[in-house]
Amino acid sequence: MKTTISNPRPGIRPASCLALLLAGGWSLSATAQTQQTVQLLEDNAVTFYANSTTTYDDNIFRLSDEVDPEDYVGDDQRSDLIQTGLLGVHIDKPYAQQRIVGDLSYARYWYQNHDFLDASATNYNLAWRWKFTPRIGGSITGIRREAPSDFDYYQNYARRNVYTIQDYRLRLDANPFGGWHLLGGASTFSVANSSQTADTPKFNSTFGEAGLAYDTVAGTRFQFVGKFGTGEYGRSNTDQFADARDFDENGFEFFFSSQPASLLTTKLTLGWVERTHPDAAQRDYDGMTADGTIKWLLTEKFNLSLKGRRLINSFQDANFSYYTREELSLVPEWNPSDRVTVSASVGYVGSDFGGTPDTSSGVERDESTVAYSADITWTPALFLQIKGSAGSRTRSSNYTLQDLDYTASNVSLSISLFY
Repeated sequence: MKTTISNPRPGIRPASCLALLLAGGWSLSATAQTQQTVQLLEDNAVTFYANSTTTYDDNIFRLSDEVDPEDYVGDDQRSDLIQTGLLGVHIDKPYAQQRIVGDLSYARYWYQNHDFLDASATNYNLAWRWKFTPRIGGSITGIRREAPSDFDYYQNYARRNVYTIQDYRLRLDANPFGGWHLLGGASTFSVANSSQTADTPKFNSTFGEAGLAYDTVAGTRFQFVGKFGTGEYGRSNTDQFADARDFDENGFEFFFSSQPASLLTTKLTLGWVERTHPDAAQRDYDGMTADGTIKWLLTEKFNLSLKGRRLINSFQDANFSYYTREELSLVPEWNPSDRVTVSASVGYVGSDFGGTPDTSSGVERDESTVAYSADITWTPALFLQIKGSAGSRTRSSNYTLQDLDYTASNVSLSISLFY
């Protein structure tokens, strides 16, 4: 089983930042690992690691072929060569009924053609999983995710934006009898940007949650969690509702996972989220969320995953208040040996923007993105991992105020050392 540092029980994460938590950047827990690397992490309480990644991106600013990059960035360079260096430590240490697990890392990004985008980032993903008794336990987790924004939605081409997400949670899990669990928790969640951006505006929030779960003898889990919380956006210089910053958010999630030992495993989350703004009802939105994976173990060395997700994200510009995003991808993975992992992905993303503050504007915006990627990870020695990747994506949009169509391709080589 792969070592992870995610929360032991799924719960509700504010929808406006879920995509950012999963996007971009090299991290030990998120990157593909061969079976040998997984075994190394499981066998050692403390593992130090270093990573160097070189990426060539042929359209770093996500510009349409119809526009001249000099009009936007001041030169004719569409592409860039990005060098990323990272140092980190992975911890996995049990103490009686307690367990401390996590990653702490520092990364530096260098851009060859556009050095004003250079940035550094400090990240951690830590968890203390504890038990008072065999039937009462929980976890305390802290996540900090910092990385440069890409230019899919952030379009201030004159300066960089580094986003910082912080997510702190307390989880309680009581097992009064049989397979039944009483769940509760509290969390704080915040997003900060070094430059103003519409797709994930600066905000902070506090949430509580409570729910019920049932685990069958075979290992299948059913879970229902409700949440309630409040938050506040940071001040914006361009938003016509800049002074209407408070919001309330409520919702629920139903989670199902099939028994892990079967050849076909399923994880499915269905939910509903409602965000209201007491001083700006035009910004309100609600809708269904979903996240699911079906994984087939076709042979001992080959598996196929079908992944789908539906998000509702706050957008907060003069024309729109939110967008819904629907994602679908097919991911085959082949493990010819415990030293090599080969995988690919074919995906589709559809985005629909809504909540127009000024209903008379008549502005519409729908987008679709098709993406392809492939990578191979090789562990020639227990302390060394090499990964090569290639990908391409094409976006089409009907937005009339700006040409947002683009095609971008990239290739990268990553080398990791473990000690």
